[in-house]
Amino acid sequence: MNEKPIVGITMGDPAGNGPEITVKALAHADIYDRCRPIVVGDAKMIEQAAGFVGRSDITVHRCEKVSDAVFTPGTIDVLHMDLIADVTGQRGRRKCRVPVCEKGHRAGHGRRGGRHLYQRAEQRSHE
Repeated sequence: MNEKPIVGITMGDPAGNGPEITVKALAHADIYDRCRPIVVGDAKMIEQAAGFVGRSDITVHRCEKVSDAVFTPGTIDVLHMDLIADVTGQRGRRKCRVPVCEKGHRAGHGRRGGRHLYQRAEQRSHE
């Protein structure tokens, strides 16, 4: 039996640099010597972030529950919450990763969204 702790890591603000920092941190194989990390969030954002930071060598593994995770260096396990419908929204001619929403309206990823994400992750951890 593996005695290393499972560590849930939130992906960070999809409109900020959280996903990129998460990918860079989990690209270090020695992290897997200390724990079994799993990202809680949206796999589409982590896939896109891996491309942004030049880590096409990293595989993003979508997990429906924690027990689906493989916890292998070179693979980022994501407890996929399917939070964001479109990560390739167009702003002018340049693709951006900011979730598309109407001007003046929140994208719904604030405090209420974080609490909902936590509750869903907690439910899936017991499956």
